[in-house]
Amino acid sequence: MPHEYTYDCSTIYPGVYVPMMDEAEASRELKCSYHGEAITPPVNIIELPEAYKIEFSIPGVSRENILIHTEGNILSVFVVRKKRGAINGEDFKMHEFNYGNFDRHIILPDKADTVFLTAEYRAGILRIIIPKSIYPTKNPHSRIVVY
Repeated sequence: MPHEYTYDCSTIYPGVYVPMMDEAEASRELKCSYHGEAITPPVNIIELPEAYKIEFSIPGVSRENILIHTEGNILSVFVVRKKRGAINGEDFKMHEFNYGNFDRHIILPDKADTVFLTAEYRAGILRIIIPKSIYPTKNPHSRIVVY
């Protein structure tokens, strides 16, 4: 008896990907940010034998607010939070855990292969793994899904 498999195209492991916005919309939101709100979070760039690992510390962000894309050898990371104001109605005396909107552009080495790039956001850390190629690569424009 043949097996029939059905696939739900709206689900991508490990869950449903809900795209936040495109690059143009993210750029418009960043331009409309309040003066002094944009903060660049710390980043680690680690060269491994087979890949480059880039880590951003961005606590309190949902993955739907993260947009990553590449064009050539430039990796661009945008975080846009549309909601502004108090969090859960709390009255903070000091509030340092909040990162506002930001964009960060990183120039990658010629041998970084962004076609097979992966991105994961877990526990406030965005990890991007970019495999190395033995030859210089021509990386097309692509948008990366954050898992």
